[in-house]
Amino acid sequence: MFILRQEAFGGLLYSPETGEIYELNKRDFLACDFLASQTDDDIQAVKSKDEQLYSRIAFFEKLTRKQQISVINISRGLFSPTRLQAPENLVIKITNRCNYKCSYCYDNKEQVTDMSLATFKKIIDEAANEHVIRVDIGGGEPLLHEHLLEMVHYASQKKLVISLTTNGHFLTEQNLESLVCNGLSHIQMSVHDSADLLTWEKIAATLIRLNLPFGFNLLITEQNQSQFMNISRYLSSLNPGNIKILIPKGSPSNQEWFASGSSLPLASIIRMYLILEKNFKAVTADCLLNHYLNPDIYKTGACYAGRRSLCLGTDGEMYLCPFIRKGEQSLGNISDISLHEAWNTASSPVFEHRELGPSLFPLCHSDSLY
Repeated sequence: MFILRQEAFGGLLYSPETGEIYELNKRDFLACDFLASQTDDDIQAVKSKDEQLYSRIAFFEKLTRKQQISVINISRGLFSPTRLQAPENLVIKITNRCNYKCSYCYDNKEQVTDMSLATFKKIIDEAANEHVIRVDIGGGEPLLHEHLLEMVHYASQKKLVISLTTNGHFLTEQNLESLVCNGLSHIQMSVHDSADLLTWEKIAATLIRLNLPFGFNLLITEQNQSQFMNISRYLSSLNPGNIKILIPKGSPSNQEWFASGSSLPLASIIRMYLILEKNFKAVTADCLLNHYLNPDIYKTGACYAGRRSLCLGTDGEMYLCPFIRKGEQSLGNISDISLHEAWNTASSPVFEHRELGPSLFPLCHSDSLY
């Protein structure tokens, strides 16, 4: 089911097939809203009155393949013509435990912690009250959390879209069925080499049978660059909603890996991405790679941090970005400050970053993310 939420500049549209949320201008929001609420006869009547509107209705009718569009009606006024009145999604880190010990991982696993179920429920309650569209559950490896199914079920009961990011090691037909039964909406799987590609084929077949949309994350490194085209070709054949290309993020946890020269030169990464984008459908870039591809991305507001999303750590601390968790970027803890206050208080770091946000970029590729 597609989800439509109004904003002062237009609105947001969630696509269940790609798991992505798209910003709409006012005309496109009107077209989607019309498509969601009017009959086929009403739509045809528009054709003779407003051809431009009709063309946009026809576009979204094709895009949604006439699937249901659920419209979120927010009772309070629309605050700003340039920003969202609430986050479109929350990135929730429920554990920093992981069964893998990847040398390039940006996460700090020295202190092993899990988010409490009570903290998670508080976050979900506030997300539902603020009309957040999607929660992205990750880690660490979220399948290691003993309360994962209960968390997914609780968020589903609050009518939120739930996406899960996993390395796939613990995915079985049984636990995938359990996740779907408890309301999981989308799954994003991390693949970094050519090992066990047949396993991904079996998982994809199960996901298709369960009608659960899925995508893949692919990290480009020196170690896997020779396999990258073959990996991408194989994963593309499984018909994912997206293949997101990632580049390594620096942190104290992976300084040795960066120092070893295992991170490819930027020019090589960009060249590989452009080849992949040309040859395979549904290829997208992560936030940092997007900056290099589009140098004005912060000035155009395309950086999600604080503008479209927020991140919460295992302890309930709120941050602008899952990759930047320095103290000065903290918005406070969910136990002390509400999601609404963190997003809308003028003294919050959210407002400073929202203006342009270029000061964050040096942190994105430094070794001082934490």
